[in-house]
Amino acid sequence: MTVPVRSQLDKLVVTVTAVGGDTRLKITDLDDEAIVEGIRLTEGESRTFKLDGAVILRVGNARAANITIDGYEYGSLGTKAEAKAWQLNQGQKPKPIS
Repeated sequence: MTVPVRSQLDKLVVTVTAVGGDTRLKITDLDDEAIVEGIRLTEGESRTFKLDGAVILRVGNARAANITIDGYEYGSLGTKAEAKAWQLNQGQKPKPIS
């Protein structure tokens, strides 16, 4: 059996795709310092980010924000068109924080 091992030099690779609507994105570090902000995704548009360490992803429309982390698809971040925040860590599924 082969177990994938990630180097600590690897980046957290996050792709957000707008499905079923538009959404806004903001990514901060765990101290709430902005890394990326002011990103608007329209229906069908996606953006990929390579990030260092754990981050907080805030979206304006959780239902429309579909997420992939390090190649693993997690789907929509919510069931309603509402603002939500999630902590993203390498090798883990998104953890809701609001």
